[in-house]
Amino acid sequence: MSVSDYENLVHAIAGATGGCVSMAALYPLDQVRALKQVDDPRCRGRGTAGAIMHLAKTEGMDGIYRGFASMQVALGVSNFVYFYCYQGLKTLATRTRRGAGAGGGKGGELTPLANLGVACAAGVVNVLVTAPLWRVSATLKQKQGKKKQNCEGGGGGGGCGGGGNGMVECAQQIVANEGLLGLWDGTAPSLVLVSNPVIHYFSYERLKQSVFTADPLLPWHHFVLGGLAKACATLLTYPLQVAQTELRSGKGGSGVGFVRCMADIRAAHGMAGLFRGLGAKMWQTVLTAAISLMTYEQVVRLVMVLMRFEKAKAGGRAVVAVAKAA
Repeated sequence: MSVSDYENLVHAIAGATGGCVSMAALYPLDQVRALKQVDDPRCRGRGTAGAIMHLAKTEGMDGIYRGFASMQVALGVSNFVYFYCYQGLKTLATRTRRGAGAGGGKGGELTPLANLGVACAAGVVNVLVTAPLWRVSATLKQKQGKKKQNCEGGGGGGGCGGGGNGMVECAQQIVANEGLLGLWDGTAPSLVLVSNPVIHYFSYERLKQSVFTADPLLPWHHFVLGGLAKACATLLTYPLQVAQTELRSGKGGSGVGFVRCMADIRAAHGMAGLFRGLGAKMWQTVLTAAISLMTYEQVVRLVMVLMRFEKAKAGGRAVVAVAKAA
């Protein structure tokens, strides 16, 4: 494995680790966010804290952490794919520019516009590869809590309301009910929402270069900058996220486009419907992004330090071997 391939893998593992750690710490907020976005009656008329308390009281810890395993799988794979593709495409584009003698940043680094293009390409690959995982995760999050009622009422419902609760069983039921393409429901808004991580990571990189002068940046710098960048990206793309959640949960109807889904939400709930759950989302996404990027940066830094240490040890052993041979 080449050095660049190893570095790509390091960034991918660090990204997956950061995402999973942050989601594990803040999952109850994400649970409430998802339920509010689809106007679930369990959270209707309640604030974020009130909704969490209501779930804990009526459904116990199972209600708060419903779909946790599937979310961790979807998020971990998604972050791994995104960071691996982003770092790999960035390295490839940088080499190409240097080989062609193109201008740009220091040492032939990518310009901000080229960096945006790389981020978009990585985001598209990530969406197409991981869309089934997110569809299954969203369906489990919505349906598992209703399984008992469905069984008592004698109805299985669509999605994963009956039968097994695992990701494989859920995927099989979605395919049986909606066809194979049902696993990619919500992909259209996801492709549009590639703009969210693009805005997030682009803003984060620009803020790193302009806000703090410390070199290297401290962990709390990454925490603050990651949260600020994510707040900006979330506010700009939130209505699309509501439509995406609606489609992934199956409430939007199979084959319904995200523009139609947004129109239906607005007709039923007004403009406020496109921003339902924003409070829970801001708490969840800003803190998640802050913890995720702080963890990511520290994991990358730690691994890179270990790599340099091992390289130095290997160089020292080589020098000793040459000296003994002489």
